[in-house]
Amino acid sequence: MTNESEIARIPRLKVNYALLPLIWGRIHVLRLEAAQPLVWLKEGRDGVWNIVEALSPAEPQSETPSLVVSISSVELQKADVDVSFSGSSYRLTGLDLQGTAGIRPDLTTVDLRQVSSRVLTKDMPEARVKGALAYEDRGGLESLKFSNFIIESGSSGLRLTGKIDDLKTL
Repeated sequence: MTNESEIARIPRLKVNYALLPLIWGRIHVLRLEAAQPLVWLKEGRDGVWNIVEALSPAEPQSETPSLVVSISSVELQKADVDVSFSGSSYRLTGLDLQGTAGIRPDLTTVDLRQVSSRVLTKDMPEARVKGALAYEDRGGLESLKFSNFIIESGSSGLRLTGKIDDLKTL
């Protein structure tokens, strides 16, 4: 169990990074690998996620930061992630993923070429997910792309391939 302020517990974390890009104010992570992490993501009453609040500056910034981050390879192995929002909660258990990520002032991308997990929620049968996902935020225009993404529960299954161009339309 976690206390209210804890967001992640990572028993083993391996990070390889490049030092030279720091001269230009850029963060380049060559490889980020976490084994058996526990993560608690929670949307607050004000609609702000705990992870966003934790990563936000304590004092408001007078100008928009030009943060540039690239992660060439991210890998989670056997993760458990609890997600709570709008009165609902879900647990991704045994989550394995591989992909890349990037943050620029005008663009955020997460490209997961491989995702697999069990999904648990109250009063619903267990589901299993597997496939590829890509998320993109271009200055508030958020999109999600599915590639051979399979959701299975019992003897039922759904295969998704396609793109939602604007998540706000859902």
